[in-house]
Amino acid sequence: MIYEPPIERLELGARDRFLLTLDHPEVVAHWRDCLFVAHGRRERLTRAAAGLLPGRLGGRLLLHRAPEPATAAAWPLLATLADGGALLRRARLDERRTLGWSFLTDYPAAGRGGGVAFLFDGAARPRVVLKLRRTGAGVPPLRREWETLEALCDRLPAPLQPSVPFPLAYREEAGLEVLATSWIPGRSSYVELHAALVPALRLAAHLVPAAEWLAAFQRVTRARRGGPAPAEEAEELLAALPQAWEGDRSRRMGWTDRLHALERIPMLARGAAHGDFWARNVLAGGPRPHGVGVVDWEAYREDAPPWRDLFHFPLSHALNYPWGPSYRRLPPPAALRRAFLGRGALTRQVGRYFARWAAAAGVPREALAPLLHLELLDRSRREAGGGGGEGDPWIDLHRRLARADRSVFSG
Repeated sequence: MIYEPPIERLELGARDRFLLTLDHPEVVAHWRDCLFVAHGRRERLTRAAAGLLPGRLGGRLLLHRAPEPATAAAWPLLATLADGGALLRRARLDERRTLGWSFLTDYPAAGRGGGVAFLFDGAARPRVVLKLRRTGAGVPPLRREWETLEALCDRLPAPLQPSVPFPLAYREEAGLEVLATSWIPGRSSYVELHAALVPALRLAAHLVPAAEWLAAFQRVTRARRGGPAPAEEAEELLAALPQAWEGDRSRRMGWTDRLHALERIPMLARGAAHGDFWARNVLAGGPRPHGVGVVDWEAYREDAPPWRDLFHFPLSHALNYPWGPSYRRLPPPAALRRAFLGRGALTRQVGRYFARWAAAAGVPREALAPLLHLELLDRSRREAGGGGGEGDPWIDLHRRLARADRSVFSG
């Protein structure tokens, strides 16, 4: 059986939305090193101290014993693991060993009633990642991810395959869908940002490898023409956002002229996109040759512009970067200005990210500035309602980039 002793007698530790088994040192060590997000200076220092101690002992500095009601938060996982282990046998877990796990529950407000589990059967690293989600109306998102991963297994060339989870098993039963995939080595770029005592020192390991992986992925999946061309999208957006250029007609006309010239570049054709290519889902130190792993393919799309993923990664880095000595985030407009118009480490590394992607994709680097404006206007329409007011970070950055003498595209 998978569990000895019974589930009811498991010793669980807790922190934030994590629950994990405490009698497995490898579970605690993996959680501390690869999953725990430190917020603020004190947690960074505590995490650094915990890393000097053996796994379980070090974890005690960061964890507290889970109260009895906390077990209910992991009940979808526990019910899955207690069903005789049929799905886990398909996932090739060793049933002769007692199973250890760490479980990240969904935000309660999300209403999904599930989470993500990392499963261990005695190995030093997880053997399986288990995703759980309550089913609702429409196509279940985990089934869509299962189908995406199956298709990518056949579609991606050998060098890229290790960077994407391998689909092991899928099941939908009693209002719950369960997806088991292989574990990808590496650590989330988001976790690294909030673990490092000097986050700027880790930026080169995040941004440049992500750019190279993305260009390689897009080269083998960029297969579609059709859909609106960049200039057509721009005209539509400008009609929806009439104040985007603040009345500067010459600058607006120059921008749309530059977009027209991009329609002849093959790598700017529409094609496959991850759909949520940001620091949480990109693993630094992943499999070779790019040293990147990419997880969470629920939002995958077959027909999207390549700049959607390209810009999402540095924009999300800017918004989540722990700025300043207190390691706190800045308000979105200020964070975006610092990252794209500043003179610090993040601005330099974002500039290298764009240069490396452009070189790998065969796209002129000067093409990226007008495309970034297009992305910012599109985000304003989708996320901020296109109001263009003081609280709209996308229009704010769009206007400042249009007037700036120096940016990530300089030099």
